[in-house]
Amino acid sequence: MFNEIGEEKMSKDIRRIRVYSNKLNKSIQVCETVTEKLRGYGFEIVEESPDLVVCIGGDGTFINALKNLNFDTETVYVGIHTGHLGFLQEVNTQDIDYFINCLKNSHYKIERHRIQETTVTCSGNSEKFHTFNEVVIRDDNLKVIHIEINIDENSFERFSGDGIIISTPIGSTAYNMSAGGGLVFPSLDILQLTPLAPLNSGAYRCITNSILVPPDKIINITPLNRKDISICIDGEVRTFKCVDTIQSKMSPKYIKMLRLENYSFWTRIKEKFL
Repeated sequence: MFNEIGEEKMSKDIRRIRVYSNKLNKSIQVCETVTEKLRGYGFEIVEESPDLVVCIGGDGTFINALKNLNFDTETVYVGIHTGHLGFLQEVNTQDIDYFINCLKNSHYKIERHRIQETTVTCSGNSEKFHTFNEVVIRDDNLKVIHIEINIDENSFERFSGDGIIISTPIGSTAYNMSAGGGLVFPSLDILQLTPLAPLNSGAYRCITNSILVPPDKIINITPLNRKDISICIDGEVRTFKCVDTIQSKMSPKYIKMLRLENYSFWTRIKEKFL
């Protein structure tokens, strides 16, 4: 069951836990401590089919865990912060005992977040991938990119500039925010398209603001000059040759995140950015 802000009631208790860590010494030490404490509370530490994945590191570690589990929608994810910003990470290292006690007594809530699905077609062959934060589309040689942007079959604009960001509500607090895009409350199912250094001159006219795209619409992008495109997929940069089209939309899949009962999106924004 779900309430009006996208929180889910757990249908079963969390018993099987996978602890996922980056390779930094601090994270490895925390991983060992957390694993020992979880076992002491009677939880089963597993590698396969976990009820919960505890991600130890920063935001990059959290996203790597999602990729590692192929964005598994049955698993719940929570982060322990040992990195820098840690916007996605729910638990600080000094609060590990409190977190495990909340876990033991089911004092938490589960949030559902839709993810992004992007399909790149090159010379007639298509590849699909999912993202939690965003995709960033730029020219392979970091020159000005010229693209046609359609929303469904409706022409939106011919864009010229450094590139574009297409972000999820969770991703609105990442590169999108640095590029001047708006913050989006994470329970909203929308994509945000934010321009990077759009050109405005006698030769080119581009919209300089972000636009919000509802979940039933598809963003269609067609390169107009060079066909070699660099796409940053949640921080992983890939080059696609001879690109015909790029399509991006909200996926029907969602990720479940564990939040402690005192979690507030606006408090997290204030703590991390103000």
